Amino acid sequence: MTAQVMRHTDGVGADWVLEVVGVPGVIPDGIGFLNNGGTLLEVGNIGMGRSFSLDPSALVYGNKAIRGVMLYDPVTLATGLSFLQHTSFPFSRLMPKPFHLADVNEANASF
Repeated sequence: MTAQVMRHTDGVGADWVLEVVGVPGVIPDGIGFLNNGGTLLEVGNIGMGRSFSLDPSALVYGNKAIRGVMLYDPVTLATGLSFLQHTSFPFSRLMPKPFHLADVNEANASF
């Protein structure tokens, strides 16, 4: 997946990554999507007692950050949804067709 993100960003990576999946093991992947100086916003992992493995140099060598986000104002969700409804960004290029979870390998191959 990192290769696809880099291809779609002309090799630069993302300035911001929003993790909402709630699976701790995807956090290192999200960090890999980041540009130098980028920030991963961690929203999805609200369950206690879970962990993941991370080589700290992945943060240090790219001056990358992880920021936990919780207790945000509910209007933030409405603002985000409004943005998504009114933007002309071609989100369909990111995921041209929906996939079922059982077809995750097919979805990854489609990028």
